[in-house]
Amino acid sequence: MFKALVIFSFLLWEARGEINNDLDPRVVGGEDAAEGSAPFIASLRRIRHVQGRTETMHFCGGTILTQKWILSAAHCTYRVPAHSIQVRVGTNKRTSGGNSYDVVSIVIHENYTANTSKNDISLLKIFGSIKFDTNIQPIKLPTSNIGPGVMCKLTGWGKIDSQAVPENLQVVYNIITISVEECNRRLANVTEKFLPIIDKQLCTITKEGKGSGQGDSGGPLISDGVQVGIVSWGVPCAQGRPDVLTRVYSYVKWINNYISNE
Repeated sequence: MFKALVIFSFLLWEARGEINNDLDPRVVGGEDAAEGSAPFIASLRRIRHVQGRTETMHFCGGTILTQKWILSAAHCTYRVPAHSIQVRVGTNKRTSGGNSYDVVSIVIHENYTANTSKNDISLLKIFGSIKFDTNIQPIKLPTSNIGPGVMCKLTGWGKIDSQAVPENLQVVYNIITISVEECNRRLANVTEKFLPIIDKQLCTITKEGKGSGQGDSGGPLISDGVQVGIVSWGVPCAQGRPDVLTRVYSYVKWINNYISNE
């Protein structure tokens, strides 16, 4: 049974000292994703140098667009140097497997604003070229807008409770899209900071009492094999409240403007 939690999904950039206890990325109520079921998933990883050795730590999700480009949320990469991030693909494990690539540059949407979380989308360009195989494939982008009442799923490695971080990639089903109007109504008495929700954002919810089982920041909301959303933010510990994502369809032209020139 899904746990009754809806959560904020912002980057905790501890290495830079920017810690906010209200911001807590996690996957709640998910289950282990089957091997090969999410070949498009990417792990954004902080590079750390510890006692003469280099380590990486997962901090946000992303998806493979091409052999050169990764899609994620702007709040994951905002004011973060490209050389401090590595991207890992081709594995369901948080700490092992797959192939890793350094990041050469980051493109954050020019109209992204951290204080409202609008236009929460970014692109990461990697060094080298991702090699596609059965476990590594690009995600499909939407060719039409998504309406309310559509069943979707989320994937990610976020915390499954206040402490536990899963080793295996988690997937949460039965995520349902709702209208912008309904989303604003449900959030009106909970938070004013990021309101109003606009058409370039997408809201999801599950049955009240089960919570959202939200995925990693920057991770994908999937419908019929197409990425329709990027995990952005939600209200902590509020049963029956929506989660807010970036609506990918609204940014397809923006995305293609960069990735088509690789």
